[in-house]
Amino acid sequence: MKFIVQGSYVVAKIEEKEKVNLYTLLDNKRYEKIILIGNKVKGIKIWDIVDAEIDLKIVSERIETIEGKTIFVNTANSFLKSMKKMGI
Repeated sequence: MKFIVQGSYVVAKIEEKEKVNLYTLLDNKRYEKIILIGNKVKGIKIWDIVDAEIDLKIVSERIETIEGKTIFVNTANSFLKSMKKMGI
């Protein structure tokens, strides 16, 4: 399943990587933290309030245990699709 999550976030941290950045965002209402990878966005600084669109993909994976049993585990992948600074 694939979901698109849109919301208002506070940028708490930006870690520069080679091709992408690692962003720490705080939900603007509940201050819940999310850490995710995203494309580099110019003009965004720490403590900016941004509108963000996050792709969230949930996949069921089959895992074989040591005992030979098969179990299914849901895994989630997230990616910051777009982000723009909100005007106040």
